[in-house]
Order: sequence, then structure tokens, then C-alpha cells
Amino acid sequence: MTKLNQGRPVNSRFDSGTIDRLLACGHANDLSSYARSIGYQGVRRVILMDSKVITHRSMDWVAFCAMCRRAARRTSRINLKQPHAA
Repeated sequence: MTKLNQGRPVNSRFDSGTIDRLLACGHANDLSSYARSIGYQGVRRVILMDSKVITHRSMDWVAFCAMCRRAARRTSRINLKQPHAA
């Protein structure tokens, strides 16, 4: 379950203060910008700790990246099939 914190949905297991402390101590990395570059379109930050995306139900990082790339390819195919307006 997610809850809103300053306009951002935050995983209920890790509130934004906990995530900020993990980032500050170097125990976790914020890879949101990289995830967006490979196709992630979600609103939650992508925080990685021990090869797990802790903000997305501790999903494996490699599986998360594959999912983002698959979704980006699917979206680009849909956009290519739509006729362009003249």
C-alpha cells in the first residue's frame, strides 16, 4: 500500500525519511533518472539497495530494468502504429 508524502507516493515499508537516511549514508542509490532513461514512467523514486529496488517491493534490479525496457518497446510500437495527423 502506498501513501502520499509531499505529493509523492511512498512505499509504506520505507517512509521518505528512512529512504533519505539510507541515501545519505550511502547504503542505497537513487537511480530514478537512469530508470526513466530506459523507459520507466512511474511516479515513485527508484531506490536501489543490495541489487533490489526497495521502493518497488524489493524487485530484482535486472528484472526491473528488463520490465522498463519491455514497456518502452511496447509503447513505441503502439505509437508507430497510430497514423500521423497531416
